Amino acid sequence: MVRTEQCDWLSEYRRINVAISRARRLLIIVGNEYGLSNIDVTIETSDGPVTKKAYREIIKKVSESGCRLDSSEIIGGVM
Repeated sequence: MVRTEQCDWLSEYRRINVAISRARRLLIIVGNEYGLSNIDVTIETSDGPVTKKAYREIIKKVSESGCRLDSSEIIGGVM
C-alpha cells in the first residue's frame, strides 16, 4: 500500500477482496495506517452501495488478533 491519499484502486472493494483472499499461507500488508484508515471504500450490497472505512476495520481486526507490527518492531524499522 504505497499510496496514502484517496485513489481509485485503493477504494475498490473488489481489489481489496482479491488481494486478501489470494493469500494461502501468509499475508503481509505494509502501509500508512493513518492514511489507509481514512480511505472511503464503496461496497455493493443487496440494499445498494454502502461507504465504509474498510481499511480501518481490517487494521482493527489485525490489531485485535495481535498480528499488527509497528515499524519499530521490524528489523531495521525506523521510528
